[in-house]
Amino acid sequence: MVPLVLSIGAIVFVRPESPSPTAPPPSPTVSTPAHNDGNQLSTLLEADGGEGSIRLEMWSTALERFASSPLFGLGPGTHVPWPHPLSGEISYNEAHNTILDILLVAGSIGLAAALVPVGIVVVKSAQANRLPEAAIAIAPIAVFAMVHYIGRQPLTWIFFAAIVLILSSQPLLRRPQ
Repeated sequence: MVPLVLSIGAIVFVRPESPSPTAPPPSPTVSTPAHNDGNQLSTLLEADGGEGSIRLEMWSTALERFASSPLFGLGPGTHVPWPHPLSGEISYNEAHNTILDILLVAGSIGLAAALVPVGIVVVKSAQANRLPEAAIAIAPIAVFAMVHYIGRQPLTWIFFAAIVLILSSQPLLRRPQ
C-alpha cells in the first residue's frame, strides 16, 4: 500500500503540469527532461539522465491507462507507451512501479489478490508479536517495488519467501517471560 500512496502522491504533488480531466489523453511524444529551475526536487528528478521525471511521466500515463479499465485491468502485456528518445518510435513498456503494473494488467481485483500474501504476513506477524521484524523485512521490498516491477525479479520472490519462512518459525532467541 505504501508504494501506491507514494506513487500517486508523487504524480499528484510533484508533476509540474497535470492535464485537464476533460482533455483527451495526450499522445506519447518525444520529450526532453524537465527544466531544472534550481529546485532541489527538480535536481533530484533530473539526476541520472532525467530518470526521475521519466518515471513520473510513465506513472502518470499508467494511471490514465488504468482509468480505462479499473476493475479488471487491461490484461497481460506492457501498456505504457514510451517514445525512443532518438528515433521517436513508440514502444510499450512497464510502468516501473509494481502497484501500477499490477493495476494495469489485473485491475483493482488483481491488486487485491496480489496483496493477500502481504496481508497474511502482516496479520500473522502481528499475531506472533513480530510485526516490527516483518516491517523491517518488507520495507526494502516495498521501496524497490516503487521504482521497479518486481514480478520479473526472482531474487525479490526468494527474499519474500525467506521472510515468510523466518517470520513463521520459532524465534531464534527466547524472549524473557
